[in-house]
Amino acid sequence: MGWLTPEEANTPSNLTLKPIYQGTTQPANTHQQSYLLSATTHNLVGNNPSPKEFFVLEYRKKTGWDAYLPAEGMLIWHIDYDQTAWDNNEPNNYTGTTQTASSHMRVYLQPLSGSTTTPGTAFTSGSFTPTTWSGTNINRAITEISKSSDQVTFKLMGGEIEDPNKAVIKLGVIQSQLVFPYTAVNNAALKVINIKTNGITGNLTVTLSGDQAEMFSVSANSITQNAANSTDGVNLNITYRPTTSGEHTAVLTISGGGLSPDKVILLKGTGQPQ
Repeated sequence: MGWLTPEEANTPSNLTLKPIYQGTTQPANTHQQSYLLSATTHNLVGNNPSPKEFFVLEYRKKTGWDAYLPAEGMLIWHIDYDQTAWDNNEPNNYTGTTQTASSHMRVYLQPLSGSTTTPGTAFTSGSFTPTTWSGTNINRAITEISKSSDQVTFKLMGGEIEDPNKAVIKLGVIQSQLVFPYTAVNNAALKVINIKTNGITGNLTVTLSGDQAEMFSVSANSITQNAANSTDGVNLNITYRPTTSGEHTAVLTISGGGLSPDKVILLKGTGQPQ
């Protein structure tokens, strides 16, 4: 649809999915709307994905456009992109009576276990091991799935590992890059990250750098020690407002307060003509 770029999840994490957005216009914030799992780092390019086989996670709740779904919970989509199949509008055509590594649905709703000709249903508990059609475990195990009315939580790759003696900063799955949705020139897209630290000894400094840093802005250039160490942490708003079309990048660095190393996040956005 163009308004949502999944967040790539590739490190041990405790993750939360919010119900998929139900509006008809691009939402201001798509954080925790969808996660992407793949065997190696993904380029997050919808019309030319690499790797071409990956999994997309989302929480579909029986409300709004989804009110008449047969069930609600976390959906796990197994995608195996093939340009020809998409161009011919036949991504789910396959031969024979069973799905195989060479002939299978390319947009497949994963069942609770195995890979059959019957699409799966929503996960509300349990666990799942993402495996490619060739049988390769991509080492992105999902465990301890739990559903409430407003969210689905789960652990990825065993969950977050904490060292209680080290000053750390927690940014959910946003470990190395933050990708904004396609944004019309002179319009704005917003991402929000929650910064929660453990044992920092001073205030944090937030800086933007890079040749295209002017396309991005942050809601604060510093974060106090008390706010970062608080139970709820502190939200940092990051805005992408392209003034020209094309791809733009910048580097967000959070430093100080005894953090070692600094937290460095690559920001990426693509401006589109109005």
